[in-house]
Amino acid sequence: MLKSSHEPQGQFDTTSLRPLLKRYSLRYFLAGHEREALIDRTLAALAADPDLAYEAPIERAVARIMHKVFTANLSQHLE
Repeated sequence: MLKSSHEPQGQFDTTSLRPLLKRYSLRYFLAGHEREALIDRTLAALAADPDLAYEAPIERAVARIMHKVFTANLSQHLE
């Protein structure tokens, strides 16, 4: 899991982003494991580089990152 009790103060809370990411993932027509993998990989990308999420508005930044993750990692599995 990405979030831990040892996370430094100031890090964004990935659990609060999960509902937003679930809504965004609907556009890719994924379900079950594939949908959760997209969400997990998007959270991992945000955790690896938190500066990615400082675009305004945050919703646009998160959607852009999810799309980047989808096209890089998951689109080939849907063909």
